[in-house]
Amino acid sequence: MYTGTNPTAVRSQNTFTAAVLEMMKSTAFSKITVKAICEKAQLSRQTFYEFFDSKEDVIRQIIHEKLFNLPEPAPVFTKAVIENYFYSHIYGNRAFLRLLAKNNLEFLLSGELSASLEDVEKQLDPGEDKNVRKIATAFLTSALTGSFLVWAEGTVKISEKDFIELIYSILRGNYFKIS
Repeated sequence: MYTGTNPTAVRSQNTFTAAVLEMMKSTAFSKITVKAICEKAQLSRQTFYEFFDSKEDVIRQIIHEKLFNLPEPAPVFTKAVIENYFYSHIYGNRAFLRLLAKNNLEFLLSGELSASLEDVEKQLDPGEDKNVRKIATAFLTSALTGSFLVWAEGTVKISEKDFIELIYSILRGNYFKIS
């Protein structure tokens, strides 16, 4: 994926992402082709492949921009940071999360979340063993991905405040009682 700052390149990349989002409102992602994306964006396939390796990369770009564009350096997870993150990244993107679930693209969400958590995995502090940290990150990635998607689908009625409180309680080890 392109990560530069050239205004023309960024505009082209944004045109592709907007085209995919628009198309996903009426067409299953599995039915969307690179050719159709290019036609909708009114840009060439050559331009598409300058920025993306596949249509899945377009979704990865959207996920990164909308959901996991974390500040540098990675913040320490306090309740205030979790609340701010939820309202600035997750809450306003509920419809996008629903689109991901509807199109069976949870694996892309999980993959991008995992990549973002690699920056903060040291905060999990399961010891210096990188293998243990990798397992802990995988566990957290799966739990958060599932939680975001269940919340986004709206079938479970929980307020945003209660959702944040629940996630914070789970992360602090205060929810599940294991003896």
